[in-house]
Amino acid sequence: MDDIGERIACIEQDLKSVHRRLDVAERSAETISKLAIGIERLTVEIQGQRDDISDFKKRIDAIEGEPKNRLNTIWGIVAALIIGYAFNLIIGGM
Repeated sequence: MDDIGERIACIEQDLKSVHRRLDVAERSAETISKLAIGIERLTVEIQGQRDDISDFKKRIDAIEGEPKNRLNTIWGIVAALIIGYAFNLIIGGM
């Protein structure tokens, strides 16, 4: 009979140990779940920031391109004036 009592005591100790481990595992699972939710939120926020940066880049490229376009227009006008002047000299000289 004494042997059965000792076995029951061992089983109870093992059961308590299992419950403690289960509690630790549950807390770990809860922490991991919170981390996963946080990572998901950060991912969404980063994607939004990428979209914003892409929009800013397009706008900056457009702004930077405006002076180049103006300069090309000015050079086109200057070239047209020079060609027109040369043409007038040639035709006027004939």
